[in-house]
Amino acid sequence: MRVMSTKFNSTPGLRSRLMLFGAAATAGVVGSLSLAGAPVASASVSYDFTALGFFPGGQPNSSANGINDSGEVVGWASTAAGPIQAFIYTGGPLHDLGTLAGGSYSSNSYGINNSGMVAGSSVISGGSYYYAFSDNGTMADLGTLPGGSNSFGAAINASGTVVGQAEVSTGYEHAFSDGGTMTDLGTLGGSGSAAFGINTSGTVVGWADTLPGAFHAFSDSGTMADLGTLGGSYSIAYGINDSGTAVGWAETSSGYEHAFSDNGTMKDLGTLSLASYSSVANGINNSGTIVGYSGISPGVNHAFVYANGVMSDLNNLTVNLPGTGLWKRQMASTRTATLWAGAIMTTHLTRKPFF
Repeated sequence: MRVMSTKFNSTPGLRSRLMLFGAAATAGVVGSLSLAGAPVASASVSYDFTALGFFPGGQPNSSANGINDSGEVVGWASTAAGPIQAFIYTGGPLHDLGTLAGGSYSSNSYGINNSGMVAGSSVISGGSYYYAFSDNGTMADLGTLPGGSNSFGAAINASGTVVGQAEVSTGYEHAFSDGGTMTDLGTLGGSGSAAFGINTSGTVVGWADTLPGAFHAFSDSGTMADLGTLGGSYSIAYGINDSGTAVGWAETSSGYEHAFSDNGTMKDLGTLSLASYSSVANGINNSGTIVGYSGISPGVNHAFVYANGVMSDLNNLTVNLPGTGLWKRQMASTRTATLWAGAIMTTHLTRKPFF
C-alpha cells in the first residue's frame, strides 16, 4: 500500500475562518482561528486562537481536521480508554462520535459539510481493518471497493458525497467517490490513487500513480485529468473550491516541493523563504484564500495564508496564541508532530490513515 502526503478537504463557502491544529506530539493543542471581514493577508489583518480541548479523562492529545461555515470542527482525541476516536465540536465540549458497529478500537473524522455531515474512518476487528464512514447523526459504514478490505473517507461535499481511498483486489488503494454507491475513480495509468477533496459540483482532487515511481495530482469531473507538476515527477492535490481551483504541492525542476494552485494552469506559490525550501498548500476557500505551510529555515516550517498573490506567515498575523512561538515550535512535516493551518481545512495524510 502506497503512502502519500496529505489529506485535504475544501469547505465550500468558507470566507472568514482558518483552523489551527496540533497532533499528539504537540500536547494536543487544538484550536481555531477566526478572521472578521474579507480574508486578505496583510499587516492590518489578525487572527484569534480558540482552544477546543480534549475528551474527559483522556490523554491531552487531539487534532482538528475539518471545519464548516458554522464553525463546527471535526477531528480526533484520545479517550479515557486509550484509543483515539472521532469528535465533532459545536461550541461546547468535544462530542465523541464513537466507532462503527463492531469497532472497539479507534476512529477519526476528517471532513464536515455545512449540514453537519461528517466523513472519516473507523478501525474495526481489533484494529485489523479500517472502513470509511459518513455520519449524519448515526455512523454509517460505506464499505469497500470490490476485492478490498479497507477504505478511508477523507472529505465530504454539500450533497453528502464522500471521497477517499479504498483497497482493491490487487492490494493497492484507489480513489473513490460515494454518493450512495462507492465508485472506483481509477488511476492515471499506474497502480494506486487517493482522493482528498471534493467541491459542491462534485469535482474530486487527489493523487494517482502515472507509472512506477511517479504520481501526479488529478482533478476528476467525470474523467480523471492529470494536473502535471512544476517540472518534477510528483504532485498531490489536497483541496478544491467551488470555482474549480485546486491546491496542493508539486515537485519543481530543482527537486523541491512547492505549494501550487491550479485553475487550468499550475502556478507555483513559492515559499516564505528561499526557493530551496519546501511548501505545501492544504486548503482553499471560495474567496481564493489558501492555507498551508512553508519551510523558513532548515527543519523549521511555518503556517501560511496566501491571498491576493502574497504568502504571509501566520506567526505574524495570529494573536493570543498559547505559549511562546507556538506556530514556530510546532510546525513540523510529520504526522505525529504537526501544527497545520487548515480550514478551509485540512490535515496532512499519508497513504495509510493515522490511527
